[in-house]
Amino acid sequence: NTTVYGSNGLDINNGAVTLGKDGLNAGGVTVGKDGINANDKTISNVGDAVNGKDATNLQQVQDIVAKSGEGSQAATDALGNSLAQNLGGSSTYKDGVVTAPNYQITNLDGSNSTAATVGDAISSLNTAVTTPLTFTGDSGSSTNKLGTTLAITGDDNITTTASEGKVAVTLNKDLTGLNSVQTVDANDPNKVSTLTAGGTTVTDGANTTVYGSNGLDINNGAVTLGKDGLNAGGVTVGKDGINANDKTISNVGDAVNGKDATNLQQVQDIVAKSGEGSQAATDALGNSLA
Repeated sequence: NTTVYGSNGLDINNGAVTLGKDGLNAGGVTVGKDGINANDKTISNVGDAVNGKDATNLQQVQDIVAKSGEGSQAATDALGNSLAQNLGGSSTYKDGVVTAPNYQITNLDGSNSTAATVGDAISSLNTAVTTPLTFTGDSGSSTNKLGTTLAITGDDNITTTASEGKVAVTLNKDLTGLNSVQTVDANDPNKVSTLTAGGTTVTDGANTTVYGSNGLDINNGAVTLGKDGLNAGGVTVGKDGINANDKTISNVGDAVNGKDATNLQQVQDIVAKSGEGSQAATDALGNSLA
């Protein structure tokens, strides 16, 4: 082995170790102005780092990693549990796994379904809140979105009042502008009364009575009472008198005054009495001549 110390520095063991202007070189391991190059060799017996830029050793690194892993796992578990709780829908967290939630959905048609993701649940909710409500009446319909106002109004004879979450619909006590009013006997649907501006019509099966501007028409014209008087099957009573139409006028009381109507019995009695007087006059005349 030869060691040389000269102007170029120190050469130990035939170049196995050199120390020159570029620094130390020991079998490829160098220490110079650019730092230390271990040339893939182990740097052993390194003390624990104290300051931020101190070299550390494997043991110190392993201890640090172990401690950081414990903190990281705790943070992960906390995050997983928080996520499961916030998801709801029976979602759970265990061993690093958050199970999918199970949201119970009641659809617009009343049927039930489930959603396994927040997106599906929000989509179902969006469908529910954006689907309008459709209201129908005796005629026509109205479509209203949630949050909009539906006005319930009456007409000339109906009043609506909204109060305390209710809408009261009432029929006015004084009705105006009606075309007709019809009533039906609850026990006999053939008995119908109809009131119109032209009058009142009462129907009882096949018989109809009408009272209007022209008077009264009973039993489909069998009896009428109008501007010309009463007409009952051809018998009339009017301003020109009574026309019995060849029918009997019965139950006529005895005449009292000169222009009272008389009856057959009264006439017969008068005739009989007048006959008795005529016979007495004839007998008196005969006796006188004799």
